[in-house]
Amino acid sequence: MIFENTYRHYYDLQKTLYTQVDYKAMPAKVSQQILMIIDRNTEDFFSSERSL
Repeated sequence: MIFENTYRHYYDLQKTLYTQVDYKAMPAKVSQQILMIIDRNTEDFFSSERSL
């Protein structure tokens, strides 16, 4: 995502990953929190990059 300079929202990531074995192996609350953190950090990264 970062190397391709694209931003995928939380819901896009969730739709992509929900069929993956590793994603299913985690408790739902954990996997959702991880995606929320990834979403927030990615959004912050791209917004800081725009401000340069």
